[in-house]
Amino acid sequence: VSDPISGVPEVLAQKQGGLLDVTVSPDFASDRTVYFTYAKPMGDGLSATAAAKARLSEDRRRLEEVRDIFVQQPPSPVPAHYGSRIVVDGDIAWITTGEHFTERMRQRAQQLDATYGKVIRVLTDGSVPESNPFAQNPDAIGSIWSLGHRNFFGVWTPERPGEVLS
Repeated sequence: VSDPISGVPEVLAQKQGGLLDVTVSPDFASDRTVYFTYAKPMGDGLSATAAAKARLSEDRRRLEEVRDIFVQQPPSPVPAHYGSRIVVDGDIAWITTGEHFTERMRQRAQQLDATYGKVIRVLTDGSVPESNPFAQNPDAIGSIWSLGHRNFFGVWTPERPGEVLS
């Protein structure tokens, strides 16, 4: 077993939190880009599902240029049901989020002003594609692709309908 990779952002590793998923860029051999999801501590006992992008160093010992491309809104006081899977297809990142377990939190899965219990679709730089279904809705979070989910760990994309990743 190698030494831990340095450069990983602070992760909430409590209850169901931690590092959640990891995938590499389709061009990893040339760009060494890694994408991952994790439970991000947000202060005052709050946390959120987050997705980040980084470059793995040549020596494979550290993450460089780490930055979040998505952070669940609003942060939750419940460290449970984060989801999460991430799939990168070209310049699109698909991210699943959990609904944070409690009855009160679970209601947010149906609401467009929260990213609990959603499939999120962002560009790999973190921006929102204009073609997202709620991107032009001022009362919605534009990164939402679909809503009303619970805490799922398998994912497929419309661009690759025959492939299920879990």
